[in-house]
Amino acid sequence: MNFAEKVKTLRTEKGWIQQELADALGVSVRTVKNYESGDSYPKNRLIYKKMARIFDVDMNDLLHEDEEFSMPEKEDAAYDDYKILRQSLNGIKKGFYVNHWGV
Repeated sequence: MNFAEKVKTLRTEKGWIQQELADALGVSVRTVKNYESGDSYPKNRLIYKKMARIFDVDMNDLLHEDEEFSMPEKEDAAYDDYKILRQSLNGIKKGFYVNHWGV
């Protein structure tokens, strides 16, 4: 799945229109449309960080365009497992940084 597909999928899963995502990111709706069409990418890593926080995903999932990467559909039985696993991994990462780096 490429970046454009990920952004659109995550936004629609959240039930947001493009304007809501644009407002949350502090960009224009045209910018969001360009992200979702694949015409442009965020130039600032802060946008990726905001997206990751908004969509509750790891920033690296947004940065890497792995065609094998796929998020389960909401109707898929694996969707709840995916969300639980993602939250667990994020918690482990946060714990690692706090314990090892004092962050």
